[in-house]
Amino acid sequence: MPADPATRGLGGEPLEICIGEESQGKPRSRTRGRGLIEVLDTRFFIEHFFSSDPPVREATRNRIQELRRRKEGVVPLIVIAEFTDQACRFAGRREAEAKAEAIVESGLQIRPLDPTMAVAAGCLRCTNRHVPLADCIIATVADSLGGRVVSDDSHFKQLRGIRVSWL
Repeated sequence: MPADPATRGLGGEPLEICIGEESQGKPRSRTRGRGLIEVLDTRFFIEHFFSSDPPVREATRNRIQELRRRKEGVVPLIVIAEFTDQACRFAGRREAEAKAEAIVESGLQIRPLDPTMAVAAGCLRCTNRHVPLADCIIATVADSLGGRVVSDDSHFKQLRGIRVSWL
């Protein structure tokens, strides 16, 4: 019987995922003596720019200011792509591009995807087929930094070992 590619690694060996497993059950240390790194998801920026709820817009604005001040805010590059795509549907291409550029210029750290994280995100997706690949990339970035994802997307709570918070 052929091996299921979703559960078998190269060479027919079981695929093992190590994301977040080293520190399971132990709290991680805070980054450089400061607060926890916060990795902002696409949902955060959709609410920031398009929420009809003024307290939500104020909360996202305050969060960005605080993260910039502490230098603890990270935006994975995939979030810029996802945000631009979704914002185009809400507001059209020009506004989506302008808002995406505002994120890039926000003073938050924009994090590209490197080969190691690409493989780790792909492996995370392999064992969590119900979670979109972009969410696996975002979760992998947060995990690699010892941080948490800031999102109200329920997919993140399904990923073992990934910390999540919201406003």
